[in-house]
Parts: sequence; C-alpha cells; structure tokens
Amino acid sequence: MAIKEALRRILTLFCVVAAVWCAVTPQPIVYVRHMPLSELIPSQYGDKERIALITAAKDGKLTPEQSDQAWRLVRAKHDLEMVRPDQWREVVNQVTSSEGGSIYIPRKNMPEYPYRSFQLVSIPNGTVMMVDLLDSSEAFNRAPASMVYPTRVISLFWLLGAILLYIMLPWPPKPTDNVYGYKRMNSIILPDWLGFGLAAFFTALPMMVISCDSNFTGTMQEVPWSRITAWSMLGILPGLSIIVVAWVYSCTYIKLTEKQVEFASPTGMQKLDYEQITSIEPHEFTSPVWLKRASLVLMYGSIFTMSAIYIMLCQKHPGATITLKNGLTKTFILEYLPRYDEMLKQLQSKSQCELKGFKL
Repeated sequence: MAIKEALRRILTLFCVVAAVWCAVTPQPIVYVRHMPLSELIPSQYGDKERIALITAAKDGKLTPEQSDQAWRLVRAKHDLEMVRPDQWREVVNQVTSSEGGSIYIPRKNMPEYPYRSFQLVSIPNGTVMMVDLLDSSEAFNRAPASMVYPTRVISLFWLLGAILLYIMLPWPPKPTDNVYGYKRMNSIILPDWLGFGLAAFFTALPMMVISCDSNFTGTMQEVPWSRITAWSMLGILPGLSIIVVAWVYSCTYIKLTEKQVEFASPTGMQKLDYEQITSIEPHEFTSPVWLKRASLVLMYGSIFTMSAIYIMLCQKHPGATITLKNGLTKTFILEYLPRYDEMLKQLQSKSQCELKGFKL
C-alpha cells in the first residue's frame, strides 16, 4: 500500500511539473522585417541632393547612378551582415508575402549566422532585412502566444493526466466504524495538492525570472539548463515536505476486524490477534535524532524559521503501547488520529485487555 501511495504522488507530481514546465518555457523569437532602401539612406539636414535621393528611393524611381550612390551611403552608415541568398530565400519569401512586410520566426527555424540583439542582414540581390532578437516581454506583447509558448497546449494533457492518475490509482480504505484513519479531504487530498501547487510554482519560478529578463534570449543561452533544473529542484523542497506528510497520513490507519487488529503504516502492515493483547497504555513519541539534524541542514531560511522547526521536532507526541502475552510490545502514534478514543474502546472491548492511563 505504501508503494502504491508513493507511486500515486510521484507520478502525479511528475505530470504536474511537466505541465507547468510546458506552460512557462518560452522559446526565443526572431522578428524579421524588410528594410526599404529609403529608410536606410542616412539623411542630412539641408542637403537637397540627399533629400532628392531619399524621395526617389521611396517612389522607386532611382537611376542606376543614384542607386549606386544610395548603396554606398548605406554601407558607409550601417553595419550590414552579408549572408548567402540561398539560405535566406525562404525567409525573404515569407516576409515579402506577409502583410506589413514583417514576420515572427522561432530562432531555431532561422538560418545560422552570428546573431546580435539587433542586426541588418544584406543579401547580394539588394534586399536588406532587419533581424531583431526580441526579449520575452516584447515577444509576448507582439508575437502570438502560441509561438512564444509552443508547448502550452501540451500542458493541458499533462495536467489532465495528473488528475486521472491521482484519482484512478487504488486508494486505501475510507475511515468507517471499524477503520480509523485520517480524513481524506482535510489530511490527505488538500495537503497533496497544496504540495503539488508549491512544487509547480517553484519549478516555474526560475523560468519566469529568466523570461522577464531584459534579454532573455541571451540569458537562456548563457544559463545552463542543469542550473535551472537544480534551482527548481531546490525550490520544490517545501512542496515535497507537504506531500510526504500527506503520504504518511494516507498510509496510516487502524482496522479492527472480527479476530484481529491491523496496523497500517508507511513501513508496512502488522496484524495482531485480539487474544494476544494483555494491556494498552499511553506512550510518548519524539522525532528521531537524524530527522532533527537533517532539518537543520535541509531547511533554508531565517534562524527563527529553523529554530521553530527544530523545536517542533523536539516536541513529544501522544501514542499508545500494546503489550502482548509473550512480552513483546507494539507502539503506535495517536496524535491527530480522528476518533482514537472510540478505537481504543472498541479494541479493549474486542480483546478484553486492560486499558491503563487513558481518560476516555
């Protein structure tokens, strides 16, 4: 049962994280538009010849001599990157056929050349393209969201898979008259999805920070994905801790059958015959030493937070000890277990044992 409950949470968490990852991971967008020659000719105040040259370029009435003069001025003013026409033919066709003479293209679909944040690309046939590597905020505002986040549709299927896996995997028995366990909604389901939500948020946070950068394209290239993943995994520790608590609660219950009592816990199932039980008495639990030390190492934050967690782990928790006829004992925790007083009464009635130290 403990393995099934762990599998339920591992698979669900994987699907939730995958859904968020697909939803928030952007891809670099390149904005490409055709630059008319009239916009590239540097203007000069009071130069009538220059004004006439720009006007002729706008009207498409340049003579061969004016065209040579215009291109000399353009090359002297602008840093043009010469590229191969065959590599850029498809991009040029898309730009010329689009409305407004501009398109958005995923960077992976662009011809390879030394990208800068802004660059003028010159093709030997006289075409000049302006290539701009948009940052994420500008791309989000100007480019279609389906292009900036191409995997966002897939995230819906991941999320649906997470919900189906969580619901369809076999569940432990519900608390009934003879089954005493934690309430599913308050103690298991709500903490589970709170943990999934926190894990998803801290997984998405590094991607959100990068996508809000002024030049996220460069940042995405500079920051290794391993480092982003490491920060994400470190951030989901609070969510994982809540999920682990919910897993412990889901695996912990006591079932009273006709002839024996069953103690289910994350470590397995133990069954005791009623006739073996001689007495039940109070017992106090404390967290193991290794957990206290691990909390100081793994919990990051203020000194106050770490101290509060350590003090909480040092507190004692109420439980019970069952003594058997052969002298062996069985201890189990009662803290936060609903209706534990009813369970003790029923267990004492079925086993005819002695109930010591409990005020029921």
